[in-house]
Amino acid sequence: MARDIALRDAVLDWLTDETIDALYDVVKFCRESGKHGIGQLLCDAGRRYERDSDLRFEYEHSILAFYTKASIDHAAYTRLIPHFSNALTNYKYYARALSQLVPQREIHDYSETVERCQGSYMDTFHSSTPSIIKCAGGYLMNVRYVNYAITHDGYYSYRHDGVKITSIYKALLLDERFAVLNSRDVDVPVNTSPDVRYQGVEDVKLFEHGGDVLYFGTVQDPATLNLTLGHGVYAGIAPTSTATICASPFGRSVEKNWCFAHDAAGALKVIYEFEPLTVCDIGAACDLCNVCVKAGESADALKLRGSTNGCTFGDEVWFVCHLADPYSRPYEYYHVFVVLDSATLTHKRRSTLFKFEGKPVEFCLGLVVLEDKVVMSYSEMDGSSKVMVVPRDALQSALGF
Repeated sequence: MARDIALRDAVLDWLTDETIDALYDVVKFCRESGKHGIGQLLCDAGRRYERDSDLRFEYEHSILAFYTKASIDHAAYTRLIPHFSNALTNYKYYARALSQLVPQREIHDYSETVERCQGSYMDTFHSSTPSIIKCAGGYLMNVRYVNYAITHDGYYSYRHDGVKITSIYKALLLDERFAVLNSRDVDVPVNTSPDVRYQGVEDVKLFEHGGDVLYFGTVQDPATLNLTLGHGVYAGIAPTSTATICASPFGRSVEKNWCFAHDAAGALKVIYEFEPLTVCDIGAACDLCNVCVKAGESADALKLRGSTNGCTFGDEVWFVCHLADPYSRPYEYYHVFVVLDSATLTHKRRSTLFKFEGKPVEFCLGLVVLEDKVVMSYSEMDGSSKVMVVPRDALQSALGF
């Protein structure tokens, strides 16, 4: 170990702006020829010399560390993702799960499988992504049930051939300890057609505003067959209104992941997308108006997509966002906290990437931020319904934000 440190320090003494390129060529050669140990030592010297401005050495480290078991700087690794095509794919070897990062966490599992009659046949539905919000005396949670399962290679498996992707829902009232007080099936209707592939509303996520519980969800427009957003009023244990289909403000064939949020004055806003950060109002005709790009896309933009609606905490608005690696089968999902300033709705900070329990497909639709804890509702492989409760200070320390 002492000899290795001496070699690294000797290389550091030799390094100049004129010799750094030569060192990189040697590090790359070592990595490509399987000389991982010496490559790691030389790479460490390069990282120390020009760590913040030269991502080449950080990239080499991201590969060498797999073989040498060296530690990863997760914040530095995140900066690689927009610049190196395989960085996100490789991150699955280093991704950290909250279930292991924060030993104090609680996980509450509401998963179940039910059968429902769909016209002339009986189908099987697995509980999937839930959405949770705070309410008087506890929490309100909406649970989606789906009639498919995700296979190990990322395909959908159905009980019956030729069926449509169908979503049904159940509302749960939970007490402060997350025990179920009441539950009932909930109809989330939409003006749809039996001919479309996606039946019902996908990924309903809840948001309290002005005494009502609003929701966003994904629907298939029967007129255009485009996937777009629907929204309505979710009454939980009472009948709901029909989901109103929103047109894409930019003529896109797929719209997903819009998020409700409040600004500092309590006005209802919609985060249309996070990169570039686009904040707007929702008009009376159910379209987006006053589209305003609040901040340009940065060089290290991760192409984040919204997961949860915004949760106001003090003078901030917190979100869980996600990005997915399309080259993995099944897709690998990663999550990140994004914090906006509530007065300006501009970027303030974000966390490093994380997973909940480590499964490839995880999705989070619910977030509650309290003084002492953070509550998140999520699914794994579209086949479970869980709530994770994490001490807020421990969460922020573990994820560096």
